[in-house]
Amino acid sequence: MTWRSLVFFICASAAWAQSSAYRSNARFLTEEQAAQKAAQMDVGRAQLLGADAAKVGENGEFTLRFTVGRAGMRTGGGLRVATAHDFGWDMWGGVRLQTEDPKAANFLVYRTSTGAELEWKPWPQGGQVSLFREYHPWQTINQFLLKGAPLKQGDWIEIVYGSRGGGSPGVEIQPMDETAFEQKVYVDAEGKGEFLPLPQSPTIRVLPGEAKELIVAAKTDWVVGEPGWVNVWLDDGLGNPAMSYQGAIDLVAEPGASQFRASWNFSLEDKGAHRFSDVRFDKPGVYRIRVTSRDGKTALSNPFTVHETAPEERIVWGDMHTHTKYSDGRGTPDELFAFGRDYAAIDFCGISDHAFTTTDWMWDDIQRAVAASNDPGRYVTFLGYEWSGTTDVGGDHNVFTVDGRMPLYRSYNGYNYRNLRMYHGPNKMAGHVEDLFRMLGENFKDENLLVIPHYGGRRGNPEWHNNDCSAASRCSPTTGAPRIGCRRTWRKATGWASSRRRTTTPGTRAMACGGWIARLARIATRTHASARRNAERR
Repeated sequence: MTWRSLVFFICASAAWAQSSAYRSNARFLTEEQAAQKAAQMDVGRAQLLGADAAKVGENGEFTLRFTVGRAGMRTGGGLRVATAHDFGWDMWGGVRLQTEDPKAANFLVYRTSTGAELEWKPWPQGGQVSLFREYHPWQTINQFLLKGAPLKQGDWIEIVYGSRGGGSPGVEIQPMDETAFEQKVYVDAEGKGEFLPLPQSPTIRVLPGEAKELIVAAKTDWVVGEPGWVNVWLDDGLGNPAMSYQGAIDLVAEPGASQFRASWNFSLEDKGAHRFSDVRFDKPGVYRIRVTSRDGKTALSNPFTVHETAPEERIVWGDMHTHTKYSDGRGTPDELFAFGRDYAAIDFCGISDHAFTTTDWMWDDIQRAVAASNDPGRYVTFLGYEWSGTTDVGGDHNVFTVDGRMPLYRSYNGYNYRNLRMYHGPNKMAGHVEDLFRMLGENFKDENLLVIPHYGGRRGNPEWHNNDCSAASRCSPTTGAPRIGCRRTWRKATGWASSRRRTTTPGTRAMACGGWIARLARIATRTHASARRNAERR
């Protein structure tokens, strides 16, 4: 080969490599790109008129107004208002809004400032005719198409949820408190079927109710003379912290062999919870703590053991399957960890948001929150995600690490070019759980990774397993033993979300079980011990 031929070959190879660089067929690679186009076009803005907050379990009336921007809105265009869940309690159970009975709950009114006709279509949350794959994790979509004359800049569309003008009590409010129940607005200004997300969408704050019951939990294993803790919080009867509670409580140990007694006057700064962190017992035995409020509420803690000497192993409690608003849960990562620490009173907690709907900036925020909330010796937080795949490619698996950071390996589960939350970049994704194991293997060292099959939902397939980083669970995700002293049933944490809200079931702490959870507990305990040794050296 002559030098001229060699130069030509090298240049041709470089040109081929550059031309063959991967680029997705997705119209927009990120949601931010789509929102930027909406801003450049000036499609308009959305806001809530009047009330922007409501209390859990009640009814309300909310008016969302979309004001048309410079782009105008052609006939055939319109809005899609998407929410991660419906008003009221649905858990993906469908849309409750209705237009037939103005006296009934959830009555919906929609109109334009010009009188132009609108057509409402509530899209189902699943099935072949849904928009699930295009919009997930936005589960509920209400579409309003402009059938009348075009709208110009300054005209508006109003959507009234729970209109009370005809006697309706209003729209049903969910029983879970939430700082930002987002009404995500997508706009098709040109009538071409391309709905662009607004850079900012309005949110509704869902407030907790008044205190209805006391919840008390105590550390499981104690040692005579060593400090332990008792955690007390007020529940609004729906599993939410009654953050405005300002009453007083008294604590006493049962049986009465112990002299422990304590009291506390709640202030607004407590946000409905208080931890007694320097509690000591001078005699071994099995105890409980009875809590009584001055306004007549009472609760009895779980039984706990005070040992004469430190046991070789201690029981710790945690929840390793939780979702935030970054996938199909609620709340921010910071709010999730705060609930686990301050209310559920667990010892360790991990986030397992679905990787395929977690964007790069969300993953960065999760990693930040894990580091910020980690408090070895009291509350250990784990970085993790849920790799989501159908059973035939391995099923859902939760990936956790004890490291501060790790790569996010997504699946192709439900992949859709039009879904703005899915990853459309050049990084390789794992199409099969064996691909996941191979990719994780590049970062595996000294048991820093743990992969847990999920036996609920898209069932984990035991046909594929990796002995290095994966450990089989030996528990059913829907069975659990009640913890004596707690009125609610525990779920064994085998990859099943243990509550209907941000993290563990209110008043309980998810039960640790199975071979992999024992391994996890060892890691958590090892982290606790390391922190204590470092503190002693200092």
